[in-house]
Amino acid sequence: MGDAAGAAAAFAEVLADRERVLGSDHPQTLTTRHDLARWRGELGDAAGAAAAFAEVLADRERVLGPDHPQTLTTRHDLAHWRGMAGDTFGTSAALAETLEAMERLLGRDHPRTLAARADLALWRGKTANAAWSVHAYGELLDDMLRVLGPEHPDTLATRDSHANWRGTSGDAEGAAAELAELLPDQEHVLGADHPQTLMTRHSLARWRGEAGDADGAARALAELLEDMVRVLGPDHPRVVSARQELRWRETGAGEPG
Repeated sequence: MGDAAGAAAAFAEVLADRERVLGSDHPQTLTTRHDLARWRGELGDAAGAAAAFAEVLADRERVLGPDHPQTLTTRHDLAHWRGMAGDTFGTSAALAETLEAMERLLGRDHPRTLAARADLALWRGKTANAAWSVHAYGELLDDMLRVLGPEHPDTLATRDSHANWRGTSGDAEGAAAELAELLPDQEHVLGADHPQTLMTRHSLARWRGEAGDADGAARALAELLEDMVRVLGPDHPRVVSARQELRWRETGAGEPG
């Protein structure tokens, strides 16, 4: 619902009670620590989240074992937040190792394995291998359509990622076409005001602009900004990014968001 601070505060209260009643090594206590670490990262403290996940991982390996699904999930999230804290290359290597373990222990079609494949495609793309990411997201999308179905939120998110990496690899027109097909499906499944729907509108405007329709991109961004401010608030980072890109497209000042 957008209240990351409230979620973090609630998990902190639950954690205190679970440690008191169940003990620090109880699996439910470890789960709460994992969730609290995630929301710490969502609040902007990527380094703190990574440090917290590293502590949870050590305890889950000791209590549950290194091959337990929850331990693998923590390995995945630790790698992700280390990447968010700046260790892009280390994250790619860690995700590749975690994915190998997940495929062996959980299977290639397990939802957690699919999520790890998506993250690996993301972080390898960030190491300047956009073409590899386009291919990886394409393969992943085929599997998500088969396993999860076309209306699953993760399938929709993968379609969005595939389109954006297609644009990053140099095919702005193809990216815009994919996003134009995705947008009505997101509006149908998630709703017009869902943050992911709004981000797809942002990406669609961006790639239309990169494909040569600068005026259309500016008009779309202006319409989008009204909805983003209403839904997310004027100071949300995504709103700031969209506002900056609109200013750049209208005046050429600054950098695109």
